[in-house]
Amino acid sequence: MDTLEIFFEQDNAPCRWSKQKTNASIRAKYQDLLAKDKIKDATSIRMHGGEPFFKNKIEKYLEEANEQALIIIETNGSKIDAALIKKFQNVVVHLKIDAVGPLQEYIRPGIEWLDIEKTISTLKTNNIKFAIKPCLHVLNILSITKLKQWCDENSYEMIEPELLKTPEELTPYNLPYQLKLRVPDEYKQALEGQPTADPLNLINELDRDWRSSVKSVIPEWQQVHDNLHWQQFDDLKKIDKDMEKYVG
Repeated sequence: MDTLEIFFEQDNAPCRWSKQKTNASIRAKYQDLLAKDKIKDATSIRMHGGEPFFKNKIEKYLEEANEQALIIIETNGSKIDAALIKKFQNVVVHLKIDAVGPLQEYIRPGIEWLDIEKTISTLKTNNIKFAIKPCLHVLNILSITKLKQWCDENSYEMIEPELLKTPEELTPYNLPYQLKLRVPDEYKQALEGQPTADPLNLINELDRDWRSSVKSVIPEWQQVHDNLHWQQFDDLKKIDKDMEKYVG
C-alpha cells in the first residue's frame, strides 16, 4: 500500500515562521479518522512535525503499528523517546536541522543546540538510524555549506535540502539582491526565478515577535538594512550578469 502520512500539529519549539497560517490543525483532525483504521496494515508510515514526541502524541499511533513496517519520523530534535521507537526493525528519524549552533536556535526558538546534540547522542547510543533533513530558505542559504561540513565531520547523513515553499517571503529566490553573490556556488540554482515577495518585512515582524535580531546571527543582513531600496541600478545589472552563469 502507499505510505501512510501522519501529521502532528506544531505546538512545541516551532520554527520561527510557524505562526503563519497553515492547515495543520485541519489535517491533524482529519488524519485521526483515517490513520487509526489503516495503521495496523500499513507497511510504510511517515510521521511529520509539528513535534511527534511532544506530549507523547506519537505513542498512540506507534502502539498500533506493525513492527515490521518502515517508520520514518520527522522531529525537530528537542526530545526523543528511544525506547518507544527502537522496537521497530526499520525505523529512520529525520532531524529537521537547517543550520548549526546559534543560527539553528534562531530558526527554531525554544530549542537549544545542546538539546539537539543530546538527541543525536541518544539515537547513536540506541543504534537508531537517522539523517539530517534541512529545508533551504533565505535564513540559511548563506551558511548551508557549514551544515554540510558539520554533517561530514561527524559522519551524519544529510538529505539534499528541500526548498521552503511557505511562507513565500522566505523562499530562496526571494533572497535580497544584496546577498545573492554570497550564496555558495553549489546552491545558487535555488535562486532561480523572479522575486515575488520581500522577506525583510516578515523577518522584522518575526524578530519583534520573538525579541530577536537577524543581524545578530546573520551579520550579512546588516547590508540589507543599510541598503533598503533598489537604487544602484548599475550594481544590480552587474549582479544579474554574474548570476547568469549559475541560474541561466
